[in-house]
Amino acid sequence: MKWGGAVVTVLLFAAWLWSGRWSASGVVQSGDSWQFAGGTLFLMCPHDHDPLRPRGFRGIFHNAGGHVWNLEWGSYRVPGSWWVQFPIWILLVLSAPVTAIAWRLDTLALRRSGLNLCRNCGYERAGLAAGAVCPECGAGAGTCSI
Repeated sequence: MKWGGAVVTVLLFAAWLWSGRWSASGVVQSGDSWQFAGGTLFLMCPHDHDPLRPRGFRGIFHNAGGHVWNLEWGSYRVPGSWWVQFPIWILLVLSAPVTAIAWRLDTLALRRSGLNLCRNCGYERAGLAAGAVCPECGAGAGTCSI
């Protein structure tokens, strides 16, 4: 989990930075369109699925305006379609602390196993048999370091 979270957090950060100078957009087979620009992901679903509307990736374009800290999100209905606007930084703010907590918990577990401490409660296991239950919390040998 810690490595997956780290990869997701780095990719979100890179995507957020990238979208400040560049934008990308496209239309999927169903006629729905997407745009990634200014630190925000936009999704639009038209009510009229025009079969003549071009499909596929529209391209990557340079934004001369620089990075925008977009604070707006939500879904909106406009005549003939609805769209969703979602800032990428919100996902980044959610993934970074979860990743940091996963790394911290793993570090604590490794430290406790190296010091012969119970991984569950931190009780010092010196003098206990290898398969003994922790006298402090009752954790089995599988959850306590040996």
